[in-house]
Amino acid sequence: MPKDNGIGASSLRREDFRFLTGSGNYTDDINVHGQAYVAFARSNVANGKIISLDTSAAE
Repeated sequence: MPKDNGIGASSLRREDFRFLTGSGNYTDDINVHGQAYVAFARSNVANGKIISLDTSAAE
């Protein structure tokens, strides 16, 4: 038998409608002037040495 209130009771989730309809905001949606971005890349070499790194596109 489901409980109507207290521990174990179902609760109404007020945020569901906006996320199910695509109008909810996530932290990834926040943009701030001058913010930085990051991208991670995994190496396909198990044990290697980086001899150069071109960062010109990031500057």
